[in-house]
Amino acid sequence: MLNRRSLVRMMTALVIGLTTVSGYEPGSVAAETRGNQSGKRKPNVILIMVDDLGAECIGCYGGKSYKTPRIDALAAAGLRFDNAFSQPVCAPTRACVLSGRYPFRSEVATNPSTYPFKVPWGRGKKPEITFAKLMKEKGYATGIAGKWQLCHLERNPEHLAECGFEKHRMWWRKKGAAHYLYWNPDSLEDGVFHSRMEGVFGPDHECDYLIDFIRSNKDKPFLAYWPMTLVHTTLQVPPGSIEPRPPKSKEERKRRSRLLHTMNVEYMDKLVGRLTDAVDELGLAENTLIIFTADNGTHRWIISLLDDREIQGGKGSVFDKGTRVPFVVRWMGTVKPGRVLEDLVDLSDILPTFAELAGAEVPQDRVIDGRSFARQLRGEAGDPRQWVYTQNAEKKLVRGKKWSLDQDNKLYDMTDRYSPKEVAPGEGGAAAEAARKQLKAAMDKIGGSI
Repeated sequence: MLNRRSLVRMMTALVIGLTTVSGYEPGSVAAETRGNQSGKRKPNVILIMVDDLGAECIGCYGGKSYKTPRIDALAAAGLRFDNAFSQPVCAPTRACVLSGRYPFRSEVATNPSTYPFKVPWGRGKKPEITFAKLMKEKGYATGIAGKWQLCHLERNPEHLAECGFEKHRMWWRKKGAAHYLYWNPDSLEDGVFHSRMEGVFGPDHECDYLIDFIRSNKDKPFLAYWPMTLVHTTLQVPPGSIEPRPPKSKEERKRRSRLLHTMNVEYMDKLVGRLTDAVDELGLAENTLIIFTADNGTHRWIISLLDDREIQGGKGSVFDKGTRVPFVVRWMGTVKPGRVLEDLVDLSDILPTFAELAGAEVPQDRVIDGRSFARQLRGEAGDPRQWVYTQNAEKKLVRGKKWSLDQDNKLYDMTDRYSPKEVAPGEGGAAAEAARKQLKAAMDKIGGSI
């Protein structure tokens, strides 16, 4: 029989041998599993980003105009960030989300003047590194469905793979064919183009694909990214809804457009529920992080009721009407239910957060503007931001919790977030002057990078 000392020596040698054979060095296992402190497999990640939907449209944020029970349920089972911000328009946000970098760094400071991109986003002298690339390198299956808007997919169908997505089903658009965004869409699926799919409602088509992707990869870590086509303009009647009567006046056209917007917001909520139900039915809820957000604020012709107040959409504005978006997180067993966090978050924070959860290193050869909020998800204090940055062409804003500063060094009191009040130099007391100094330093830092 072995004595205690011999047994310890034998076990030590066995561990060293296994480490050598596997190629792991001390500490690498911790890096691989740090996103999941229990040592189980790395968490699955689902990112849902809807198109053109401000926080005022969602029930759990106080929205009264639309029924969003499934998104509200995600918030009740997890948390919502009350101060989450996107970029003001679509393409810059999409670039920011993928790269963790403010979009001017990859020359996407606004939507391109001609659609689609003549040169695919990220193909610069130093190609952009996306969260999908980082996670794929760490063994994640990667899939995407929805709206890309970062290149001309017909000319560059390989761009999705370049950006790290192994599987895809994406809407693509020929010139003058924007009305095929929903019904009878064009679709690029795993490198094969499909035109005018009769009787197909595009958002359903996206949801079906991602559910199949999740089901196929349920036994390994996966990343599912859904930049949903809803609820952009060119709205059509979703399945199960009744076509409004044809408008006979300008006022009736407005009412019809707003009714269609309501139908599509509520249908979007149902699709979020379908995807969530699939995760739950597969028994993946406790190992799957789900994030729901949007790429920018609501269109300007939409007026929504927030508590007892009418809020006009402000897509394109660098202020809250154009950039404050819902940011709801569910991760059963990790994120405590029913929490509301006041921490500032912007969508550049997604890449470093996903990298931390996947055990990947954030790129060190470029500026990464994002900051991981993984610790906040676990209930820790984390390292919250002091400000976020938004830009649409020449319009720029650095926003703190209470104050904002624009490109002309004008300071705004954000106590009423949807009606900011300009504060002239010398007004507002010591707090205003301290904020002006802090935000000016941040603007100068950002400006020096442009």
